[in-house]
Amino acid sequence: YTLSLHDALPIFYGVTFRTAYLAEAGDLTARLLEQFFDGKNGGFYPYAADGAQLITRTKETYDGAMPSGNAAAALVLSRLARLTGEARWRTAADLQLGYLAGATRTYPAGHGFAMLVFLEELWPSAELVCAARTMPEELAAFLREASRPELTVLVKTPETATPDRKSTRLN
Repeated sequence: YTLSLHDALPIFYGVTFRTAYLAEAGDLTARLLEQFFDGKNGGFYPYAADGAQLITRTKETYDGAMPSGNAAAALVLSRLARLTGEARWRTAADLQLGYLAGATRTYPAGHGFAMLVFLEELWPSAELVCAARTMPEELAAFLREASRPELTVLVKTPETATPDRKSTRLN
């Protein structure tokens, strides 16, 4: 598991407020959990449960040239939990964060991306929920002014209420 489109989908939602991106992130995350997640102890394996069986199934957590896939997965789970309020994402995120906390204890400097996830989880953003017939221009202008990483925004309009999955299938 590495950083991918999967990680970007919640960010795409934050830019467009199209629920199809959240739906796609949910679909991919459900498959990720099903095929790679250790649901008992936390952590993601680098190959699927039904893949070729090696002598051991390690779960890498340290950052190399790229951030840890386990830390990236924790970030996606955490953000999906906040954006959707779904218990299954919160449960998986908590298990994953616990796994990462144990792994980072002995060498925090090798787990920079996990530390960023912990910071986001420990000091979560403020949340703004807007339910309206259309996206208010004042809100759109406010969000365009500058990046607001301290603010999680959920916009519900009739247009965004039902995911249009065809429009975001990128595979």
